[in-house]
Amino acid sequence: MMSYTTPKKVSLTVIVGFLLMSSLAQAQVAGFDSIEIVASPGNPRAGQQVLLRVQSVSIDLDRATISWTVNGKRAASGVGVKNTTATAGALGSRLQVGVEITASSGDRFSENLTISVSSVDVLWQAVSYVPPLYRGKTLPAAEAPLLVAAIPHLIGNSGKEAAPGTLIYTWRRGTTVLGNQSGRGKNTVLVDGPKLNDSVRVSVEVATADGTVTGSGATVITAATPRIVFYEDSPLLGIRFEEALQKQFALKTAETRIVSIPYFMSVGRKSDTATLRYQWSLNGSAVNSEEGGNAGSITLRQVTEDTGTATLALSIQNLKRILQSASANLTIFFGSGN
Repeated sequence: MMSYTTPKKVSLTVIVGFLLMSSLAQAQVAGFDSIEIVASPGNPRAGQQVLLRVQSVSIDLDRATISWTVNGKRAASGVGVKNTTATAGALGSRLQVGVEITASSGDRFSENLTISVSSVDVLWQAVSYVPPLYRGKTLPAAEAPLLVAAIPHLIGNSGKEAAPGTLIYTWRRGTTVLGNQSGRGKNTVLVDGPKLNDSVRVSVEVATADGTVTGSGATVITAATPRIVFYEDSPLLGIRFEEALQKQFALKTAETRIVSIPYFMSVGRKSDTATLRYQWSLNGSAVNSEEGGNAGSITLRQVTEDTGTATLALSIQNLKRILQSASANLTIFFGSGN
């Protein structure tokens, strides 16, 4: 006698499998109806205008009726209104953004976005040489290292500003994430500076430990040109940093010492002759500078009563960073008339 038990089991299995596949397909199709609100900037400062944009991969937004709300109030509405703007409030406040969409088919969708108003200041200084008591900013010659620091102002759910050491920092140089220098409490980073005649962008994203509040900041740093500045080294007053020698200098004594300062070169000491090569010349002929750590200085002596001029020139080359070099000239007037 023949049995049909096995075919019935197979048929049942096929039906169950078909139902499962059908259910899965419906779930996947439903997932395509997702919408997204994009804010630019995503982490606005207080008072900054924010551009809001809605996007979808499955809904024809150009034919849909779109209604926007910001902090519970109607902001914009109409057919195809995919964009609107909002103004960020005070530091620590929130922008509650909502969008409702009625598609041309009659289907309705909605999405919400909470935007935290925060502030992250990004400060930097170059690791380059300036003289003692220099009051200006240290600028980066080509490839000079940069020390960049983030000063975040993120207000947590408690209403208090989060301590910088508790925050998570994600640093980028250009588009490259600096993974080794990112993490909890890492609010400073050391990066390679820009190339010659170029600039570099350093950015940071900051978040509370629970990720509920975020902020971001960035800075663009341009390579500076190293400079040589001459000063007179007076036996009584020392180096006269208050009065840089310009294009011309008159010898008033039988002997005068001139000191050069290599502004913004990547060196810890101007006397580091293993890194900096000084080349002096007088009227085009090479002359020796002082020895050892005083290679950046030269002593001029007036040995006759003649009057006239001479051109003192100096070039400095960073031997470890070949893109860093500088040169300068100084016209020297000598003679009894001075």
